[in-house]
Amino acid sequence: MLRVEKAKLRGQKDLLVKIAAYTDDIGSFEYNENLAKARAESVRNLVQALSLDIDSIDVSIYGERNPVATNKDERSRQRNRRVRIEVYKLRDLALVKRQVLTSDDKAQGLQAELRLQTSYRSDTLFADTTGYIEFYAPVGEYISLFYLFRH
Repeated sequence: MLRVEKAKLRGQKDLLVKIAAYTDDIGSFEYNENLAKARAESVRNLVQALSLDIDSIDVSIYGERNPVATNKDERSRQRNRRVRIEVYKLRDLALVKRQVLTSDDKAQGLQAELRLQTSYRSDTLFADTTGYIEFYAPVGEYISLFYLFRH
């Protein structure tokens, strides 16, 4: 996948790469933090080996925090073992953080799948188990989020 993206990014300047690494909840908190850090470093090395004009690489280590699935079975744990890579052209960006809430009186966070659409990006996002999502968007851009709730 990184090689495919390299073809799209070749010749572009002023790139920002964001890497976020996650694990499931098996093992100690410290073990999972170290595992996520090792995953992120591996991806960082791959990105640097692409020889693109990257101004900055930002790495976030989440470990077992912010799961996209429950960790109750192997399938959900596999979804939580991930590294997210985002590449941006440096310009004025804003971090957008939102929480998907239930509509009842308790207003609890809701795990959901969302479709993000902007003029530069079309992507699927997953709210974590407390309903939170976050992503970067250019300042002044319109953002559309389509919620796909799971029952």
